[in-house]
Amino acid sequence: MGAILPPGHYQDKYAVDGALYVDEVPQFVADNLSDGAKLYVLHGRNTDSGLMTLTTATFEGMEDACAVDRTVLHNHMAECRVIKSAAEVTLLRHVSQVCRSDVSGCC
Repeated sequence: MGAILPPGHYQDKYAVDGALYVDEVPQFVADNLSDGAKLYVLHGRNTDSGLMTLTTATFEGMEDACAVDRTVLHNHMAECRVIKSAAEVTLLRHVSQVCRSDVSGCC
């Protein structure tokens, strides 16, 4: 196991608003989720392999601290995989052209 880096390292690396150590998550949820708010965690079937998620976010007292939704997030994350930006489409077109020219050059 490598060095345990401070949360700020991951906040900067992933350009997010905040990062916590795992043991700080229960208190953060208790302090920041209003009554009736849901905590969305990733759980579902992989659309490529057909396998179910093997692990999902959990922490001691999670079910008591808030309503946990294990159904919505996975579908939305899977949908994000199929939506491409203009830059991604341009890159995919370029790769496709390179692959076609390579194949035709080999024949």
